[in-house]
Amino acid sequence: MKRNNIIMVCLLAGMIIIIFTLSSMGFAATRVVVVPLGGSADDSGGDITGVNAGTGLLGGGTSGTVTLSANTTYLQRRVSSTCPVGQSIRKIYADGSVNCQDATQTLDCTTVTSTGSYTSGSNIERNASCSSGYEVTGGGYYSSNYLVEFWHLNIDSDTSYYCYGRNNSTTTITFSCYARCCRAM
Repeated sequence: MKRNNIIMVCLLAGMIIIIFTLSSMGFAATRVVVVPLGGSADDSGGDITGVNAGTGLLGGGTSGTVTLSANTTYLQRRVSSTCPVGQSIRKIYADGSVNCQDATQTLDCTTVTSTGSYTSGSNIERNASCSSGYEVTGGGYYSSNYLVEFWHLNIDSDTSYYCYGRNNSTTTITFSCYARCCRAM
Protein backbone atom coordinates (compact mmCIF):
# COMPACT_ATOMS: atom_id res chain seq x y z
CA MET A 1 0.00 0.00 0.00
CA LYS A 2 1.35 3.41 -0.98
CA ARG A 3 0.58 6.59 0.91
CA ASN A 4 1.63 10.19 0.13
CA ASN A 5 1.87 12.99 2.70
CA ILE A 6 2.33 16.52 1.42
CA ILE A 7 4.96 18.33 3.48
CA MET A 8 5.02 21.71 1.76
CA VAL A 9 3.62 23.61 -1.22
CA CYS A 10 5.36 26.88 -2.14
CA LEU A 11 5.70 29.37 -4.98
CA LEU A 12 9.22 30.05 -6.27
CA ALA A 13 10.26 31.88 -9.44
CA GLY A 14 6.91 31.36 -11.15
CA MET A 15 6.83 27.64 -10.38
CA ILE A 16 4.81 25.74 -7.78
CA ILE A 17 6.99 23.38 -5.77
CA ILE A 18 5.24 20.41 -4.09
CA ILE A 19 7.26 18.35 -1.61
CA PHE A 20 5.74 15.14 -0.27
CA THR A 21 6.77 11.84 1.26
CA LEU A 22 6.07 8.46 -0.29
CA SER A 23 5.75 5.50 2.03
CA SER A 24 5.32 1.92 0.91
CA MET A 25 5.86 -1.32 2.81
CA GLY A 26 7.81 0.39 5.59
CA PHE A 27 10.10 2.43 3.31
CA ALA A 28 9.83 6.22 2.92
CA ALA A 29 11.26 8.67 0.41
CA THR A 30 10.81 12.37 -0.33
CA ARG A 31 9.66 13.49 -3.76
CA VAL A 32 9.65 16.99 -5.21
CA VAL A 33 7.29 17.95 -8.04
CA VAL A 34 7.74 21.24 -9.90
CA VAL A 35 4.69 22.56 -11.73
CA PRO A 36 4.48 25.73 -13.89
CA LEU A 37 1.84 28.21 -12.66
CA GLY A 38 -1.53 27.16 -14.04
CA GLY A 39 -0.20 23.67 -14.84
CA SER A 40 -0.91 20.33 -13.18
CA ALA A 41 1.12 17.49 -11.71
CA ASP A 42 0.49 13.88 -12.61
CA ASP A 43 1.50 11.59 -9.77
CA SER A 44 0.21 8.07 -10.03
CA GLY A 45 2.35 6.90 -7.11
CA GLY A 46 -0.42 6.97 -4.50
CA ASP A 47 -3.44 8.76 -3.13
CA ILE A 48 -3.24 12.44 -2.29
CA THR A 49 -6.18 13.30 -0.08
CA GLY A 50 -5.92 17.06 -0.55
CA VAL A 51 -3.87 20.00 -1.75
CA ASN A 52 -4.21 23.15 0.33
CA ALA A 53 -3.26 26.55 -1.04
CA GLY A 54 -0.75 28.12 1.33
CA THR A 55 0.04 31.78 1.85
CA GLY A 56 0.12 33.64 -1.47
CA LEU A 57 -1.64 30.84 -3.38
CA LEU A 58 -5.23 30.24 -4.53
CA GLY A 59 -6.97 27.00 -5.41
CA GLY A 60 -6.32 23.48 -4.25
CA GLY A 61 -8.87 20.76 -3.59
CA THR A 62 -9.57 17.30 -2.22
CA SER A 63 -10.37 15.33 -5.35
CA GLY A 64 -9.87 15.24 -9.10
CA THR A 65 -7.50 17.59 -10.89
CA VAL A 66 -6.58 20.57 -8.74
CA THR A 67 -4.91 23.82 -9.69
CA LEU A 68 -2.86 26.30 -7.69
CA SER A 69 -2.27 29.88 -8.79
CA ALA A 70 -0.63 33.00 -7.40
CA ASN A 71 -2.83 35.27 -5.26
CA THR A 72 -1.84 38.67 -6.66
CA THR A 73 -3.77 40.51 -3.95
CA TYR A 74 -1.18 39.06 -1.56
CA LEU A 75 1.89 38.75 -3.79
CA GLN A 76 3.36 41.55 -5.86
CA ARG A 77 3.76 40.92 -9.57
CA ARG A 78 6.98 41.77 -11.37
CA VAL A 79 7.44 45.45 -12.16
CA SER A 80 5.92 45.89 -15.60
CA SER A 81 6.14 49.66 -16.07
CA THR A 82 8.82 52.32 -16.30
CA CYS A 83 8.97 56.04 -15.71
CA PRO A 84 9.86 58.63 -18.33
CA VAL A 85 13.20 60.45 -18.31
CA GLY A 86 13.34 62.95 -15.46
CA GLN A 87 11.08 60.86 -13.22
CA SER A 88 11.67 58.02 -10.76
CA ILE A 89 9.50 55.23 -9.36
CA ARG A 90 7.66 56.44 -6.24
CA LYS A 91 5.48 53.39 -5.63
CA ILE A 92 5.04 49.89 -7.10
CA TYR A 93 1.49 48.49 -7.06
CA ALA A 94 0.58 44.81 -6.57
CA ASP A 95 -0.21 44.44 -10.30
CA GLY A 96 3.34 45.56 -11.25
CA SER A 97 2.38 49.05 -12.43
CA VAL A 98 4.19 52.06 -10.99
CA ASN A 99 3.52 55.57 -9.74
CA CYS A 100 6.15 58.06 -10.99
CA GLN A 101 7.41 61.29 -9.46
CA ASP A 102 9.63 64.16 -10.53
CA ALA A 103 13.28 63.20 -10.05
CA THR A 104 14.81 66.58 -10.79
CA GLN A 105 14.82 67.64 -7.16
CA THR A 106 18.12 68.41 -5.47
CA LEU A 107 19.16 67.95 -1.87
CA ASP A 108 20.11 70.76 0.46
CA CYS A 109 22.28 69.29 3.22
CA THR A 110 23.97 70.76 6.26
CA THR A 111 25.74 69.48 9.38
CA VAL A 112 24.48 70.46 12.84
CA THR A 113 26.89 70.09 15.78
CA SER A 114 26.23 70.02 19.53
CA THR A 115 29.41 70.42 21.66
CA GLY A 116 30.06 70.23 25.40
CA SER A 117 32.79 69.65 28.01
CA TYR A 118 32.79 66.56 30.21
CA THR A 119 34.89 65.90 33.31
CA SER A 120 36.67 62.64 34.01
CA GLY A 121 34.23 59.78 34.71
CA SER A 122 31.13 61.70 33.65
CA ASN A 123 28.37 60.43 31.38
CA ILE A 124 28.07 62.00 27.94
CA GLU A 125 24.66 62.88 26.51
CA ARG A 126 24.55 65.07 23.41
CA ASN A 127 21.72 65.65 20.94
CA ALA A 128 22.22 67.24 17.51
CA SER A 129 18.86 68.34 16.03
CA CYS A 130 18.05 69.38 12.47
CA SER A 131 16.29 72.63 11.68
CA SER A 132 12.61 72.58 10.71
CA GLY A 133 12.03 71.05 7.27
CA TYR A 134 15.22 68.94 7.39
CA GLU A 135 15.52 65.23 8.20
CA VAL A 136 18.54 63.55 9.77
CA THR A 137 20.33 61.17 7.36
CA GLY A 138 23.23 60.19 9.60
CA GLY A 139 25.56 61.46 12.27
CA GLY A 140 28.57 60.80 14.43
CA TYR A 141 30.86 62.28 17.05
CA TYR A 142 34.23 63.90 17.73
CA SER A 143 36.15 63.69 21.01
CA SER A 144 39.31 65.48 22.08
CA ASN A 145 40.40 62.22 23.78
CA TYR A 146 40.13 58.68 22.49
CA LEU A 147 39.28 57.25 25.93
CA VAL A 148 35.55 57.70 25.45
CA GLU A 149 33.32 54.66 25.88
CA PHE A 150 30.18 54.71 23.73
CA TRP A 151 26.95 53.10 24.66
CA HIS A 152 24.78 54.47 21.91
CA LEU A 153 24.91 56.45 18.68
CA ASN A 154 21.62 56.61 16.81
CA ILE A 155 19.00 58.45 14.85
CA ASP A 156 16.39 58.78 17.58
CA SER A 157 13.75 60.52 15.46
CA ASP A 158 13.41 61.98 11.98
CA THR A 159 15.17 65.15 13.10
CA SER A 160 17.69 64.25 15.85
CA TYR A 161 20.91 62.29 16.30
CA TYR A 162 21.81 61.25 19.85
CA CYS A 163 25.21 60.34 21.29
CA TYR A 164 25.55 58.67 24.71
CA GLY A 165 28.75 57.54 26.39
CA ARG A 166 31.22 58.02 29.24
CA ASN A 167 34.47 59.94 29.63
CA ASN A 168 36.93 57.27 30.79
CA SER A 169 39.94 59.56 30.56
CA THR A 170 41.59 61.29 33.52
CA THR A 171 40.96 64.78 32.11
CA THR A 172 38.11 67.00 31.01
CA ILE A 173 37.30 66.46 27.33
CA THR A 174 35.48 68.34 24.61
CA PHE A 175 32.86 66.17 22.92
CA SER A 176 30.79 66.94 19.81
CA CYS A 177 27.77 65.06 18.50
CA TYR A 178 26.78 65.89 14.92
CA ALA A 179 23.84 65.24 12.64
CA ARG A 180 23.82 65.33 8.85
CA CYS A 181 20.52 67.00 7.89
CA CYS A 182 18.99 67.13 4.39
CA ARG A 183 15.85 68.34 2.65
CA ALA A 184 14.58 68.06 -0.93
CA MET A 185 14.55 71.29 -2.90
